[in-house]
Amino acid sequence: MMCPIENNDTFLLFFHGFDSSNETSKYTCITREPKYCQTVNYRESFAEIFEIYDALIREKMT
Repeated sequence: MMCPIENNDTFLLFFHGFDSSNETSKYTCITREPKYCQTVNYRESFAEIFEIYDALIREKMT
């Protein structure tokens, strides 16, 4: 089994909970670089969350 922390050929996507940000301890404790946080206002457009995450996953898979 691959350990993402030890294998530089993998990448991590961290999906934080609602009303969270890149300032939370759960995000800041991740030392793996690069890391990216996309803020989505789910209250205005819940469907936008899936569009953004889908695009991010597709981008990272290429």
